[in-house]
Amino acid sequence: MKLLVTGLLLAGLVGAAPLVLSAAEDDGAAAIVAAKSEVAQFRLSVAGHDETCTISSGKPTDVDNAVLVNGDCSSAVPALRKVRYWRKDGTGDLVLAADSGEVVAKFFAADGVAYESLKPVSPMMVLTAEN
Repeated sequence: MKLLVTGLLLAGLVGAAPLVLSAAEDDGAAAIVAAKSEVAQFRLSVAGHDETCTISSGKPTDVDNAVLVNGDCSSAVPALRKVRYWRKDGTGDLVLAADSGEVVAKFFAADGVAYESLKPVSPMMVLTAEN
C-alpha cells in the first residue's frame, strides 16, 4: 500500500513538472516584455496654478518618443497643447517638442523633484516622477 501511494505521488510530481516549468517561463517572458515597454510617467505642475497634468510615454531617450498629456495644464501654459514628443538632448535635459520639432518646453534635472523648466522661463514648471 505504501508503495502504491509513493508511486502515485511520484507520478503526480513528474506529471506536474512541465506545468510548473511552463508557468515559470511565462512569468519570465512577461517580465522581459514589461521591462522593454517601461513607461515613464510624470506629474507636471505649473507655479501659481492648481491644475496639474500627467505626461507619460516610453522612457525619454535621445530620439523622439510620442507622449500623452492627460489633464489641463494647457490653461496655464497654452503652448503645452502642441506637445507630441519628448527626448533627452545632448546635455541630459528633457525636451518637450511639437510635431514640427519646435521645442515647446525644456527641463533640467533638479534636486528634490525630477525636472524643473528652463524654457519657457515663466511660469516655472516642475515634473515629478510618478513611477
